Amino acid sequence: MATKFSQFNQVLTPSYNQTELVGLDNGANCRVFTGSNLLNTIANAANQTANDMLYINGGAVDFINPSQHPNVPVRISLYAEWLNSGGNSYFNIPKSSLTNIPYNDEQSNANTNSVTGGITMNYNGVPGNNGNTYFSIETEGQYKVGINLNFFDQSSANSGMSVFAGIYTRNTTNLIKGIVNTVAGNHNKNDMNYFGQNTFTAASGDEIEIKLEFIGGNGNDPFPATTGGIACSICIEKID
Repeated sequence: MATKFSQFNQVLTPSYNQTELVGLDNGANCRVFTGSNLLNTIANAANQTANDMLYINGGAVDFINPSQHPNVPVRISLYAEWLNSGGNSYFNIPKSSLTNIPYNDEQSNANTNSVTGGITMNYNGVPGNNGNTYFSIETEGQYKVGINLNFFDQSSANSGMSVFAGIYTRNTTNLIKGIVNTVAGNHNKNDMNYFGQNTFTAASGDEIEIKLEFIGGNGNDPFPATTGGIACSICIEKID
């Protein structure tokens, strides 16, 4: 009868006074000398954190959180929208004024890293153009940022109006990376969504904000829209 051990051939005589494991290495039998570290670690399993896994790295044997295994990618991401609710209220973005986008509705925030923190959204809760939001990055790495800018007042009256948005160091005009850089077209559609995406490198403890600026055009100062089920939104994701 075949068993889960039937693929092994006869194992060589174990070494005297050694703790060994028998396994397969590319289809061939192999022996792993573990000494007393493995037994000591297993014996201490009751003191480990729930869902930890046994990890052998060379001569080191320990229980670790799965997120710390070198072959398990860490997932850190956040998604939020700027809505006309939740203590906030929409307002016309004044032209030629670099304006913070006050995201106020955090809808998803994931972090599978058991050692360091993820992304924290900080909204001051103040309505109108006094609203302010910034993001704290607690784990260093490369991040991807994507935003939607859905606004009214994008018709021919504002033809030629420039639209720019980017990632800025908090409370400064220091541009880290641009995200949207375009011009309003000469058309009769009043609402328009602009999407942009870029990446940046963050150090632990960095604080960023998204700022927007409209320049030019002869129409009204743009007002946020949610037409088509699209709100002004942001998605931040760690990619490396």
